[in-house]
Amino acid sequence: QVGAAPTPGTGLMPLFFWAGMALITATGMLLSALLTWLFSLQAGRD
Repeated sequence: QVGAAPTPGTGLMPLFFWAGMALITATGMLLSALLTWLFSLQAGRD
């Protein structure tokens, strides 16, 4: 049908959701690793 509304829950929305979640998680893990490294340098345990 031309002009029919898309069915909810289909399309690229789940892909965008999981891509966003992966980016947020990766950013958090990278920040944690950098802070752990920085604090270990400050404590003199490198």
